[in-house]
Amino acid sequence: MRSYAAFEDSRPSNTQADDHRESLVSVFRRLLLEEVDLGELSKLDTAQRRVRLERVIAHLVSREGVILSTSQRNQLVRRVVDEAVGLGVLEPILSDPSVSEIMINGHQTIYVERAGRLELWPTAFSSEEQLMQAIDRIVSTVNRRVDESSPMVDARLPPDSRMPRGARVNVVLPPLALNGPTVTIRLFPQALSLEAMVERKSLDMAMARLLQSFVQARLNIIVSGGTGSGKTTLLNALSTFMTRRNASSLSRTLPNSLLISPTPFGLRPARPTSRVAGR
Repeated sequence: MRSYAAFEDSRPSNTQADDHRESLVSVFRRLLLEEVDLGELSKLDTAQRRVRLERVIAHLVSREGVILSTSQRNQLVRRVVDEAVGLGVLEPILSDPSVSEIMINGHQTIYVERAGRLELWPTAFSSEEQLMQAIDRIVSTVNRRVDESSPMVDARLPPDSRMPRGARVNVVLPPLALNGPTVTIRLFPQALSLEAMVERKSLDMAMARLLQSFVQARLNIIVSGGTGSGKTTLLNALSTFMTRRNASSLSRTLPNSLLISPTPFGLRPARPTSRVAGR
């Protein structure tokens, strides 16, 4: 039986406690990889895979004789699973519906945005290797890669259980990033109707009706604003007034959408072609 000191026994400082927790996570991540074939588990859906791994880790914790409280035990199990098949310390952030953006500046610093305010997240990646593992998993979902030869990626992530509306991710690696790998994940907001926007006082009823009439009259509309100002939210709301006939030409050329209207298309800035760029 292996022996690990309990947190309470030595009353360590915060740094010592953090090191101890990271050591336990590292130990049980290695034991988990020795115990199970993650390739076989990939055939299961995400929820089933997590349940199976949580059971295995709980068994390993008991087998190794680790003395932890119920809360600490649950946290350990969750952390190991998050790092084995998820995005590590990003998992609890992604499960927080109040977070609209995640900003990572090197493996030791994570900021989140809530209601337009930046907050320093209390935990971070324990190493650059862990951060790179999370980055690789993120970009692989859209069949992209990022490394020293291609140190920048800007991509749109599809919706999943953690990001119901999808997200936009930007990754920059050294040497372009001076403080280590940097990542921004902009979580697309919940779709709102124009009526809901009026209720939230984002605009008044007169403006809502005017915009609705513009869309139904098929007028050109330019929606502009800074990041997080609500451009996508407004476009989603306006799209509910577009008929399938009006949108048929766009639906053949534009990618999968965040839009809640019956029309299956979305809007994104077009990348300049060589012909346009050369003008």
